[in-house]
Amino acid sequence: EVKNGPPPTLLPIELPTLNVTTCMDRISSPVSGRTSFAKLFGFSLVFCLSSIVTTSTSKMALVSINCPLVLVGLGQLVATLFVLLVMKQAPVTTFPALTLAELKRTFPLSAAYVLSLFLALEGIRSADFSVYVLLQWLTLLFVAAGQALVFSHYESLHVNVALVMTQLGTFITAIHYYSAGQYAGAVVVVLSNTVYAGYLLSASKTLWGDQMEPAKLLYCNTVVGICIVVLVAAAKGDLRAVFDYPHWANSNFVLVFSLSCACGAIAPLAALVLLRDTSPLTFAVVDGMKNLAVTYVGIFLASEFRFEMPLWRLYGTHVTVAGCLFYIYYRMYYSECTPNLDIVKVSGRQIINV
Repeated sequence: EVKNGPPPTLLPIELPTLNVTTCMDRISSPVSGRTSFAKLFGFSLVFCLSSIVTTSTSKMALVSINCPLVLVGLGQLVATLFVLLVMKQAPVTTFPALTLAELKRTFPLSAAYVLSLFLALEGIRSADFSVYVLLQWLTLLFVAAGQALVFSHYESLHVNVALVMTQLGTFITAIHYYSAGQYAGAVVVVLSNTVYAGYLLSASKTLWGDQMEPAKLLYCNTVVGICIVVLVAAAKGDLRAVFDYPHWANSNFVLVFSLSCACGAIAPLAALVLLRDTSPLTFAVVDGMKNLAVTYVGIFLASEFRFEMPLWRLYGTHVTVAGCLFYIYYRMYYSECTPNLDIVKVSGRQIINV
């Protein structure tokens, strides 16, 4: 016997929504949504150009004009803070005022940012420009190792092959530099790359997991960084060297220092935007492409790149180029969709996806 009555009510089943990062031409993130390839290419170009100018002018200021290290670093931090405040008033970007809780939470990340900045400046000053550019490729290795150790995320076979090719090219070139005696300041540069790789991984987690805007994160880093630099410089007596610097009226110093500060303010913001919309490893590859541009220009123009046997450098550079192109080709056309580093609650559990 069939009884008439209302049909049974079906309870809706809610499936967890994962933020999916697709290949470079169609990238999404928890913060920005879908990002076009043209936008990513534009930010990559801005980052590469500003980084090249920052590195070159910092080298000139620290070596040629004998500018104090604290002056260059503090100038870039103050310029970054000024640019962020102008962008907020424009308004090009908006972010709420900082709270004491946010400053405490992001303090380790801000300290790592400042440490990586001053280690990079010390590496630029103490190492040959060509050696500094070469050792930047180690950041790829450190980022990949950090993803595996910290996030338990292991790259695919194709990505690992590309990484091996880039490191093999770096090793081939490094042998030639070592035989030529061009290894001064290499330890500082390697230490700088290690700290910078840790900063990229931590910043990615903050941008994706905490969904913090890049401008706000950079604002936190800059405010904390200025406080740390001023306190440390005052304790060591380095602020007196800044005020007593004799070349404040030198037009060459003013031009070089202004370019270093201006581009040093643009590069970290573009870097965080790229880091939010891609991944730490992909950003490291973009940073490496910038180093390739510097390398090719230096091979033909800069005297620091010329040795008795330049073919070794060309061989290593071309192997590294092949690895980068293979990585980009794989990410653009053959990479499967993989989730971002985002904390997703599934059945009461927290699952961290990279």
